[in-house]
Amino acid sequence: MMEDERLQENKHKRSPPKINETHQVHPSSSADSRSSPKKIKKVYIGHTKDALDKFEEVLSGMSIACLVVGLTTFRFVKEQDMKYFIHQNLMIALLCKNLFYKTTTWFIPTLPETSKAGCFSVSILSYFFTLSTFSWMMVEGINIIIIVVFVFKGNRNYHKQFLAIGYGLPFLLTSIFGGVFNQSFADAIECVVLQRNYFWVLRGPICFYLLVNGILYFDETSSSC
Repeated sequence: MMEDERLQENKHKRSPPKINETHQVHPSSSADSRSSPKKIKKVYIGHTKDALDKFEEVLSGMSIACLVVGLTTFRFVKEQDMKYFIHQNLMIALLCKNLFYKTTTWFIPTLPETSKAGCFSVSILSYFFTLSTFSWMMVEGINIIIIVVFVFKGNRNYHKQFLAIGYGLPFLLTSIFGGVFNQSFADAIECVVLQRNYFWVLRGPICFYLLVNGILYFDETSSSC
């Protein structure tokens, strides 16, 4: 009996202890679990971008419709002074800018691939009317300065001078930049957005207009005080 007990003890000592088997996860399943949040995030970003694009299209349509209604309303105003003249041209420039900006989205989606000349034309016109929009904003500031500071000159006719600033200055800038960087305008993204290296071609004149408007604003406020 003692010998049997000794053999049993030796057997227990030699035999390795039993280890509880645990469930092993396949590497591919763990990789999928790690990558699933990224996939969900990409899908969420994609849906968000699509929703924002649709929202932008709706806002663009509303903007164009409001501009058309505004210009139509101005036609029924009998006594039009310089303010109406400036606002009409500002709205015309903004309307044309919006229409040309949506050319490849609404009217000719295949234009960037089919015609470089057509893409160049749309890009140049979009650039011109964008500058015209800011130029007419500057004209509005100049007109306010004339009314506030030069009181006795406020009733004069400045149609030609304002047309020269509102459309002439953007035409000059468009001719210069369009002639020098014609290939960049032809290769514009969706025929309206210049490549990243040529952003300054649009931002430079816009910053100039904003600077002039800021100077006119401070001049007006200092004169009225």
